[in-house]
Amino acid sequence: MDETQKKSYEISYLLNPNEGSDLMSSIIKDMGLEVISEGGITEMRLAYPVKKETRANFGYLHFSAEPEAANKLRDSLQLNANVLRFLIVTPPFVKTQSRREEGSYRVRPVEEARPEISNDALEEKLEEIKI
Repeated sequence: MDETQKKSYEISYLLNPNEGSDLMSSIIKDMGLEVISEGGITEMRLAYPVKKETRANFGYLHFSAEPEAANKLRDSLQLNANVLRFLIVTPPFVKTQSRREEGSYRVRPVEEARPEISNDALEEKLEEIKI
């Protein structure tokens, strides 16, 4: 595989409550994909039954692969009975340098503070306007 064609992906998944977090990482590694980082797994109660399950193990991990290999992973996960739901996305682009460091931001002038006026002074002004 050419390193320039690989993309980073994030997969979040719901597994059968009897399965552990190693199931998803082993599926990805068996397909020859590289796991970059892995989040913890949490058991949770589902808002509605998914494939007749009311509880599931939720987890996520990051991996790198070619787009074609990611599509093959998607196809194999759809056929796996222990994977209740999954979502594969490309993580958003992370800025390495802020705009202030680049110097491409606009400075707005600060408005002068208006002097505070008491209620009595405001009432006098209103009376002048009414006349």
